[in-house]
Amino acid sequence: KMLIVYSSLSNGNTRRIAGLMQRANSADIAEFQTVEPYTGSYNDMVDRGYKPAIKPLGVDLSDYQTVAVGTPTW
Repeated sequence: KMLIVYSSLSNGNTRRIAGLMQRANSADIAEFQTVEPYTGSYNDMVDRGYKPAIKPLGVDLSDYQTVAVGTPTW
């Protein structure tokens, strides 16, 4: 059993690729979401060492044999 977990800043490429992986592998999918929405530019977040609180995923990771994680890369 496989889970695709991803984080996306803008609903763009990372979300699309996670969806493609999910369909190709008949996997479950979940999104990392921050407690407070992102604000400012990507560079602003990196420069200030932004480490937001994350909401619980709502899935039990021990139910999965494989967990693939996707994040934005700039």
